[in-house]
Amino acid sequence: MKSLVCLLTLLSLSLPCQAYWVEATGEAKIINGDSDNAREVAVKNAVRMALLQNGGKFQASQTTNKGQLTDQALTLSAANNISSIQLLNEQKQGNRLTVTVKIDLLHQDQEKCSNDGLKAAILIPRTTIRDRSQLRYGRLEQLPTAFSEHLVNALQQNSALSVPVSLVNQEVNIPALTNSDGGFRAPTLISEMTDSQYLLIPELTDISVAEPTSAILGLWQHAPIRQFQLKLTLYHGISGEIVWQHEYSQPSEWEFAKTAMVNPTSSEFWQSEYGESAEQIITEAVRDIDETLSCRPLLAQIIALNDSQIVLNIGRKNGVKKGDKFKIVLQHNIMDQISKTRAIAVATTVDVEIAQTSESTSTAMLNGESAARSIQVNDIALKN
Repeated sequence: MKSLVCLLTLLSLSLPCQAYWVEATGEAKIINGDSDNAREVAVKNAVRMALLQNGGKFQASQTTNKGQLTDQALTLSAANNISSIQLLNEQKQGNRLTVTVKIDLLHQDQEKCSNDGLKAAILIPRTTIRDRSQLRYGRLEQLPTAFSEHLVNALQQNSALSVPVSLVNQEVNIPALTNSDGGFRAPTLISEMTDSQYLLIPELTDISVAEPTSAILGLWQHAPIRQFQLKLTLYHGISGEIVWQHEYSQPSEWEFAKTAMVNPTSSEFWQSEYGESAEQIITEAVRDIDETLSCRPLLAQIIALNDSQIVLNIGRKNGVKKGDKFKIVLQHNIMDQISKTRAIAVATTVDVEIAQTSESTSTAMLNGESAARSIQVNDIALKN
């Protein structure tokens, strides 16, 4: 069977493959005595860890059915496929369940995306919330700002392909920044103001509490379960298009008293079960954002032009160094069949070399008078 899988992979991708076994451990908390659900979460965590340690990224697929392992294949972007999973060991200690699994990985020697060595600046505003009344439970009015701050810090510390630009004290209202033709202008307007290449909008779609059916003297017999559902949308700063969107869900116990006023900026909140669940989502989101950016070239824009000198909206924080070479691409706006403005790119033979960098901008000189005449503000530069 293993050789057949390799043969089918070879026929479809024309790439060599090799199967090998790895072991991994995962754990999860047993909530309200539901061991089956805890087992599913623990197995998924073990699989994710195994894949991340072996050059890939886990893509959500059904791995278990009510706690029983299934033979459905998991997929891993670009690098690996999972042929099978075996549960080797399971241990319960208090309300924690730990599993050890054996995973048969099918490795494909694919060519990975080559990165230009630059980091994209991602603007992160204050998190929006779909139903603000849900903030009343626990008095979490500061949660939208606090969550964005933690997301900024996680990207700053752990992202290999992006650098965050914080706007956590201001909420971006996408519908309010819309063209008359219905096109989104928010990303392009904000990128022009902040020298960012992307805009990331976090939205808390559900933080409701499922209260227990009974309580004694105001104290819960079991801690209530509170939802933590998040939607992330990544907009391109030049085109305004949505380049990535993902929803996350991690319900967990709400350990605080029913009438407690909880400070979402405190370590008490972030070290609670609920705060740790939010941190897990942030960690996963950082990996997903890096995965999204890994095969996308960073598009710098010309933000100023003086004779033969140009200024680009990327600098040292993006990884630009003196002597780096960039190719200029002309940007033109055209009207489509429904009179909506569309940006198109036209390649040129114009190359420039970075002469000076600041934290967020770089300057370069154009060679030749004819080259200078054809270049305009908002044209694009790609690293050679």
